Amino acid sequence: MGSSRTSITMIELLLWWVFLIPMMLLCIAYLLLMGWSNPAKIVRVYSADTNRIDETGGPYEVEIESD
Repeated sequence: MGSSRTSITMIELLLWWVFLIPMMLLCIAYLLLMGWSNPAKIVRVYSADTNRIDETGGPYEVEIESD
């Protein structure tokens, strides 16, 4: 009876090492590569003298959303 439980445990360990752990590592690598944050990009811009919104002409922060 003890040997059948040992063989089940070995199969479970094999499944962890072959399937689950590599999938978790791939998910972590994907998140690190693609990033976890919002895909919107914030850009600092200045306006020309003829197109000022305020006295200083910038810098302004503009948020550009990705498609």
